[in-house]
Amino acid sequence: MSSHGKSVIFILLSIPMLIFAMAVHASPIVISELMWSGSDLSSADEWIELTNTSSGSISLSGWTLTKLSKGEEVEMIKLGSGTLLPNKTFLISNYSEEKSRLGIDPDLVTTSLSLANTKMLIKLYNSSGTLIDTVDDGIGSPFAGLNTAPKASMERIDLSGSGQVKINWQTATTFINFDDDAELFGTPGAENGTGTLFTIKSIDTSGNSSSGVNLISTIFPNVRITEVLANPAGKDDEEWIEIGNLESETVDISGWILDDGNSKDHFEMPAGTILEPGEHKAFPKSITGLPLGNSGEEVSLKIGLDLIDSLTYTKTAEEVSYGIFGSGSNLQAFCVPTPNKNNLEIEPNPIITIQSGNLESSNKVTVNLIAEVQTGSTAHASCEWNYAENYKSDSCNPPSHTFATPGTYPIQLTYSDFCGNKIDRKVVAVVNDPNAISQLDVSTPAPPNSGGGGGSRSTSSVGGGGSNKTICRKTLYEGIRISEFVPNPEGDDKEGEWIELENILDQNVDLCGWFIDDENGGSNPYSLDAYRIAAKQFLTLRRSDTNITLNNTKDKVRLFAGHNDIIEEVIYEKSYDGKCYARNKEDKFEWTGVCTAGISNRFDSLEISEVDLEPEENEIKGNEGIKEIQENKKVEKQTFEDYSVAPIFSEILPNPNKGEEEYFELYNPYKDPIDLTGWILDDNPNGSSKPITLSGIVVMPSEYKAFYTKISLNNEGEDLSISYPNGEIAIATSYPKLKKGNSYVFDKNNNKWKTSYISTPGKRNIFRNGKLALSSKAKSKKIKTNKRRSDNYQVRKNPMDFIPTKYRIVIEDGNEESAEIPKLLSRILPQAHAKENLQEEVSKPLSDSKTAIFLCIFIPSLFTVSACRNRRNMI
Repeated sequence: MSSHGKSVIFILLSIPMLIFAMAVHASPIVISELMWSGSDLSSADEWIELTNTSSGSISLSGWTLTKLSKGEEVEMIKLGSGTLLPNKTFLISNYSEEKSRLGIDPDLVTTSLSLANTKMLIKLYNSSGTLIDTVDDGIGSPFAGLNTAPKASMERIDLSGSGQVKINWQTATTFINFDDDAELFGTPGAENGTGTLFTIKSIDTSGNSSSGVNLISTIFPNVRITEVLANPAGKDDEEWIEIGNLESETVDISGWILDDGNSKDHFEMPAGTILEPGEHKAFPKSITGLPLGNSGEEVSLKIGLDLIDSLTYTKTAEEVSYGIFGSGSNLQAFCVPTPNKNNLEIEPNPIITIQSGNLESSNKVTVNLIAEVQTGSTAHASCEWNYAENYKSDSCNPPSHTFATPGTYPIQLTYSDFCGNKIDRKVVAVVNDPNAISQLDVSTPAPPNSGGGGGSRSTSSVGGGGSNKTICRKTLYEGIRISEFVPNPEGDDKEGEWIELENILDQNVDLCGWFIDDENGGSNPYSLDAYRIAAKQFLTLRRSDTNITLNNTKDKVRLFAGHNDIIEEVIYEKSYDGKCYARNKEDKFEWTGVCTAGISNRFDSLEISEVDLEPEENEIKGNEGIKEIQENKKVEKQTFEDYSVAPIFSEILPNPNKGEEEYFELYNPYKDPIDLTGWILDDNPNGSSKPITLSGIVVMPSEYKAFYTKISLNNEGEDLSISYPNGEIAIATSYPKLKKGNSYVFDKNNNKWKTSYISTPGKRNIFRNGKLALSSKAKSKKIKTNKRRSDNYQVRKNPMDFIPTKYRIVIEDGNEESAEIPKLLSRILPQAHAKENLQEEVSKPLSDSKTAIFLCIFIPSLFTVSACRNRRNMI
């Protein structure tokens, strides 16, 4: 081939590539979206969006936008001062947010904005007059967008691609940042292609079917059916359905509909029905008129025909409710219903009540007992009684029983309920021998009340001075035991040593004939004749009163009952400074660094000796502070000074919005309260605040507790830790730099931290990232809508309001979960078909007369476009 021929081919192939290269300007600022068709409010309700695709901030001062007017390019808008941040948008609107369909504030409002419905050509120039971007071609209809209901914006597919290529634009099929029920598609101020869309088929009560689009521009508020009681005790007149507001803002549920599955009726919330943040409200059958089947059914909550939530409960026992627990994905039965409150697993507290008779008497004891609970009901419970003398009963209300021979008779109750709780209770009946009354010599002055959880001095002593005589009846109970003691306290041993006794019975106990002692040959025994321990309480006996001196090495504590019967003996080989020897849940004694005179024992001590920690332990131990243990698998041996019970960091708000305060939040995953008295809060290691020692702060089980402290949380991110009283770090985490108003929240289900634009101090965390942030402003606009007929709530207020969808939107940071509708449903979207048809048309063979043009111009262009194009899912 001649060189001339090669030149012709080169030119034919190079010209279209050159033209395309000129069309695709390498500017970081692009026109990303246009609403040229207006809205249902006004055809002038238009807006245009600019996006900074670079990683740096760019000043827009002096930039201009032009348009075509009568075939000539004229200036439309000149921008004043302003800076477009990295990867952010700049929204220019003809109307303000209050007067438009926008659900967010535009960055610039100007009446100079006017977008043509035909022959549109928009250009963007920088302050030097350099052409930065060009959109459309000024010929015919715009490249994309719809001017028929529902109207839709024109979205750029690839922000780095040319704005003059039609296939780089699409008609919006999702919506976000608009008013509720706005009949629009578009994503002003958000990434193109994001937002929500429901498409589904519905069948009305007459059997007519229809399909279409239900437009919701803000996500349904997180209002749920939280609990149902379908089978109350006795006649089923006290049934109820509870609705909970899990949002951080007030929600008006006026006009919302509660419906059940076994009746034709429904209940419409009266006007003015408001749910405050975190509020739960139970609606009884006497108000709703909704009968709930005892065998289980589905109850639903709707706005018109839009399904907000549904809950399917199963068959339960009498006076057992059913509802959500934890994150809301778990459903379970509650044997202690909690109407109008957050759902909690409340362990029943069965008690033995004396209906008639006395547990203690001379000659004989006749007693009639019953098992009761302080909260909930025994209707679903079973009871197993084991009396001494081999008498048994399986009724929660057993018949009377008589003990006729002097002695001590334990009575054991095993209480079991529908939820699997099994609890033991015990009382003791005592038949006294009348001849056992005697005068006992009390060798020490009657001690004062030593304090601590229910122990007290008896009033049966007479006389005065050091040789008092105490007249009492010797007792012997099964249920008094040694609970805790400190042989080597910090400071003065005489002032700091004490011994604690515990009464595990459900009755008060007089300790006549009882005494405590240390090892034989040690201190003199100490009589407890003058003391009484209340039911389920503790008695703390201090060395300053008892003169019982405990050795720092190798000693014992002994407890004796009437007739010198030894009840218990606790031996220890050595002691530790400031540590207590205490009974644990397995009835074994161990050393603990938290002494709890007068209250239940605490075991923040843990000895770990190169063992692998299970994932569940890692999750409970708390956040970033445990990651090192997780990674290393094995840890160095720790002593009793280390702790195992600690809350976890749950949420941090370091950069609050105006009018709000910064805070951090702790969550207690345990079934017991955590007392943080003496613990140390710090923004370490190089924080700007001094450490704070906490005092009087208790985090209850499953509680989220927010802390507003003098610790200054750095907006740029830093470390945050809480240490045990001994100075060792209990929990620690690091938070990054966050946007204003965004909180850093911990998802305990996935053991991950996430960013959320919804802060929930003192409440369960809500995970919604900033990508889909919505305007929370309440707006009142005069919009013409079809009024709903009061006699039939199924009449739609607009053609799009018919969807009883069961798809809930879940937004997770990092797009772990999306709001996708099944692909089968997406097939019925006309926009989806339109896009597929466009692709088919592009791939169709052209006629012979157009083949040369196609080969020389479109093929190289398409190669270039396809290399940089980034298709987004339409739904």
